[in-house]
Amino acid sequence: MTGYRLSFARRDLAIVLILAIGVALRFWVSTLGSNFDLESYGIVAEIVDRGGNVYAETERYNYGPIWFFVLGVLHDLGGLFSDPVGAFRILIIAVLTLADVGIWAVLHRRYGRIAGFLFFLNPISIIITGYHNQFDNLAVLVGLLAMVVYAASFLPALLLLGLSLTVKHVLLVLPLWLAIREKGLRRKLLAVAVPLSVLAVSFVPFLAGGRSGIVSNVALYRGHDNAPFWHGVLPAQLQPLISPIVLFGVVVLVLGFVWRREEPLDLALLYLVTIVVFAPSIANQYLAIVVPALAAFPSPLFLPYQVLAAWMLAIHPDGLHNAWLRDRSPGQLVAEQSWPRTYDPLIMALSLGLAGLLFPALHSLPRRAWEWTSREAKAQWRLLRGHDA
Repeated sequence: MTGYRLSFARRDLAIVLILAIGVALRFWVSTLGSNFDLESYGIVAEIVDRGGNVYAETERYNYGPIWFFVLGVLHDLGGLFSDPVGAFRILIIAVLTLADVGIWAVLHRRYGRIAGFLFFLNPISIIITGYHNQFDNLAVLVGLLAMVVYAASFLPALLLLGLSLTVKHVLLVLPLWLAIREKGLRRKLLAVAVPLSVLAVSFVPFLAGGRSGIVSNVALYRGHDNAPFWHGVLPAQLQPLISPIVLFGVVVLVLGFVWRREEPLDLALLYLVTIVVFAPSIANQYLAIVVPALAAFPSPLFLPYQVLAAWMLAIHPDGLHNAWLRDRSPGQLVAEQSWPRTYDPLIMALSLGLAGLLFPALHSLPRRAWEWTSREAKAQWRLLRGHDA
């Protein structure tokens, strides 16, 4: 018994130490600078503090209302310190780091210790949380928790998924995937209607004065429109015929059917990889969205993406802008005019890993198609014979 207790204590100590390293790295990269997002957070927080309507007063907020409430609270708490601006950022990083710890806990519980730490110590997650201070991880955490409770509590899980969309609409199309896997019209309709209704209702208090901003800066916001997969894979002759949004919609719908038998948590992680590969718009923070999935489904096929993405974030002007690495990087990753296309090799590398995840499902697709065709042919033959009789 004593040996067991000692082993258990050592394991716990190792977990604490590794988590401490991940936390420390997130705060350390924040000392290397900041970018446009932090400035936007300050503008939004000041509007919240004086009771203004964020959607009516700034174009620099493109999400549901939960995050600006969080920013308002953190801004108020930061004002209690001698350096309110510095404290504000530290508090933001603390919240985002806690979200990463939450994702670690989900992965650790469902996929094991290695998966948890592959996520938490991943340089992509560290840079996006600590330097960029983007909050996609908070929306992802709430969405993953929704999937954890999905099988046992259908409606509460859908409400929780709606809450995730209200934080940031990373999982906006996941309700469709859930509807595809559900049986019965009622459950299919609820899977889509409940989360989207929660998101829609969250904007209601801000419609007076903010309707135009909600439409233009949230609903119609398109980001960079750089579409790496569309640009890198689709033949030039077909590009005028198939827009990036159409390609995204068709592929996401098809893969929703391909993976309809997956467990909800697995489904959500597969969804994260899918939307990043085929997204019509990619920015730095998107690169971290897939990291929980890469940790849960580790594969050598994902290694090129992880190396390229971490390298790009280290040299990017809106990233760590490390001059030593930049001077030793390929020209495409350095030339300022090539930044919209910089994501192309990253997404091509990520699509290689996605192909590896798809292989088991696609490998059995011809067999399933043949079985379905045979059943239908036999059924039709029996009907025909019965009709002839």
